[in-house]
Amino acid sequence: MFFSEIYESWREIQYEKYEEILERIEKNDLSLGKLVLDLGSASGFLFDFLAERDVESEVVALDIDVASLEKNPSDHLIIGDGNNLPFKSCVFDSLFCVDVAHLLDNLRFDCVKKNGTIILALPARHKEIFESLVAENEHCQLIEKFEVNGREKELVALLKKL
Repeated sequence: MFFSEIYESWREIQYEKYEEILERIEKNDLSLGKLVLDLGSASGFLFDFLAERDVESEVVALDIDVASLEKNPSDHLIIGDGNNLPFKSCVFDSLFCVDVAHLLDNLRFDCVKKNGTIILALPARHKEIFESLVAENEHCQLIEKFEVNGREKELVALLKKL
């Protein structure tokens, strides 16, 4: 896929987002927990970011792009479609869905445990999709919505699974 060829050039932009997101998670007394699903993980920027900061979470990397996933350093790689997550209910402590929700038709959070943290982020140009996804989730409590205004303006929602 073309995406896997250009993805590495976005590492710094993604790190800016992750830094702000991690600060907000801590500020809101939320937690990533032990088991994190990185939906649309590609080559593993989230895994690298958390490892560099000594965050003790195990990252399960799911992506449909095999070429990108082959570069991912996580010990838990799953080739899969975000529209049909291959997990039982209430498995993960948290879920990162950064820059991928606009590509999905059926985003669900069933795999996240009760009181788990869900991070939903989309580029600002997808504001309508973002607002719709945040409003549609009656099984989640909105904790905070904010913007990351780095080199790419990003809309972020921190949700808590009910």
